[in-house]
Amino acid sequence: MNITAPASTVSARASCPALPWCLLLLLAGAGLAGCAGVPTGRGTPDAFPTSDVEPVTLKCGAAAFIVSLNDDDDNDNNRADLRQAVAPATEDNIREFIFSHPTADAVYVADIIILATHQTAVGTRVRAYKQDLRTAFAFNTTHPTSAAAPLKLCLEGILTSGLLNDIGFEYQFYQNGKPLPCGGFVTGTVVDVNAKLAVAQGRGTAFARNRKLLITAAGNATGTVAPAGAGRTEWTYDVPANVTLATPALLATAVTAGATVTAVANRDRDQLRLNVHATGHRIEAHFPINVTSPQHTVVTNGNNGFNITTGWLDANQGQFSLVPVYRINYRLLDQFRNPIKDSAYGTRTPQIRENIGTVMTSPVPPVQAWIANGLQWSPNWTDHPDGTFTDRIEATDVNKDLVVVPFPGFPGRRMFAANLQAVGGVLLNLTGPHVWELSVNGAGVANGTANTFSSTVVNTRPRGGGIQIQLRSTYRVVPQ
Repeated sequence: MNITAPASTVSARASCPALPWCLLLLLAGAGLAGCAGVPTGRGTPDAFPTSDVEPVTLKCGAAAFIVSLNDDDDNDNNRADLRQAVAPATEDNIREFIFSHPTADAVYVADIIILATHQTAVGTRVRAYKQDLRTAFAFNTTHPTSAAAPLKLCLEGILTSGLLNDIGFEYQFYQNGKPLPCGGFVTGTVVDVNAKLAVAQGRGTAFARNRKLLITAAGNATGTVAPAGAGRTEWTYDVPANVTLATPALLATAVTAGATVTAVANRDRDQLRLNVHATGHRIEAHFPINVTSPQHTVVTNGNNGFNITTGWLDANQGQFSLVPVYRINYRLLDQFRNPIKDSAYGTRTPQIRENIGTVMTSPVPPVQAWIANGLQWSPNWTDHPDGTFTDRIEATDVNKDLVVVPFPGFPGRRMFAANLQAVGGVLLNLTGPHVWELSVNGAGVANGTANTFSSTVVNTRPRGGGIQIQLRSTYRVVPQ
């Protein structure tokens, strides 16, 4: 026989076979209040996608669920998913129901209805599919099920609920054609969840373009959930050491990147998530935050080093040019070897400094003193918000007094320092690589180069009772 339920519980269209528990269930549900309202939905893709996470398992008794409004763009065709047929390969805004009973061989599923109007919700509030996400699910009928192969129902939300628990359906398990004392009424809510992250771009790039944020930078995440109260909200990040959330239980929270960059293998995988929790399942809005810092360099003007040989030098007074002006243009790259400027800066700034003054050395004492007191270099962090810098190498107008000594026994005469009188003699060398260090305001220091340099005697010849020499300076750029 058909049993018409109270309006707040089941549509007049829904029916269940004659069984004792069905009447008891309907009577028990009489206290459920209906609701009215005008639900709203959005037809353009969300900035950040949403997903329905974990299935709802129906074993016995009443239950409640939430399902997301499917207005994101999982298949990347610039159309809201709810405006088109489901693309099974990419769609994740599907709430799955598993009808699970250890001994049942069938389950009856009544139509999903709008509780306030008794009308079907299928096609107006939700779409319902079999597990293949292509075949429409049949309601008001009995389906085979078993513990090994339970029946599955897949719901897609297409119009936001006006109030909580404003749709619902009934189910009942059977064994050998007879009802089991297990079934229930399930109420649900179509929930619109949105999230965004606001970060100051600075001299970098808008966060939404590349989902990149400099280490130690900060922003503000905000979310909305409609209807309100659909579930407990919680912000999380997949790698807590990389991102700190000030107030994760609220819909608005400050987001601060740590001093550790996102692993290269995890690009676009480490997600900031706004979770809306219901019993045993949730909806999440999620998007990646790639935490970056300058880790590498690349030469942009083709100047990857030099071999420069002087003309013949004598020990007379005067000056000589060791290295004419040579410029090396670098671009700072993040751990993914993309320009650091692709990141949102969030009030932070890429910086550089070098170590040349601590690794350059000379066996010629006056030259060593000049290194200590006269070398112009950049030992302190300097801002480079454009993500580029130029290394200007120059050694011109070098006073010969630095490289000569008195000629013994000949007052007024001079000769080159002893170690510069033979081929292979060293004027300048490095005890380690010339490193340009990279950071974000001094944090996350990385070596951007491991360059080499030397200046040595390559030729000698006798002249006027003394010798003349040629010096060759060799610099090699080794980007890291």
